[in-house]
Amino acid sequence: MHTGQSMTFFRTYFSALLMFLVLAAVGQQASAQAPELAIEATPNTVGAGGSTVLTFTIDNSLRPEATAVGFTMALPASPAQAVVADGFASTTCSAGTLTAPSGATSIVFAEGVLDRDTTCTLTVNATLPAAGAYTFPGVSLSSSAGTQP
Repeated sequence: MHTGQSMTFFRTYFSALLMFLVLAAVGQQASAQAPELAIEATPNTVGAGGSTVLTFTIDNSLRPEATAVGFTMALPASPAQAVVADGFASTTCSAGTLTAPSGATSIVFAEGVLDRDTTCTLTVNATLPAAGAYTFPGVSLSSSAGTQP
């Protein structure tokens, strides 16, 4: 091989190697993305003493397994303190503990595990004791892959 050919070969080789390392780093960063949490209240308008169903959807699509998944949500205190109704709480998550006893003013999910590419839901009934607009606070979902605000 001539010197010019050697240099071209090495430049091509190192360019390909550099591209591979960059793509591997980007792929590693993307795979470490934390699951996402969406919250929905149904119905979103109720009269005094009415109930709403809070549905928490944790989405781990296109991500590797996440462990130590959890959140705490304080129920709104205005115009009057919302509370967990009837102690009904359910989950489709394969692991984790959902704590929402009747009369509680907060909902806690802890030690959840979401397999790769899965989604699960948690459902809790809440009573809104007074008429008015209730604003449910933002909730951060934490996991082994990080925290999603």
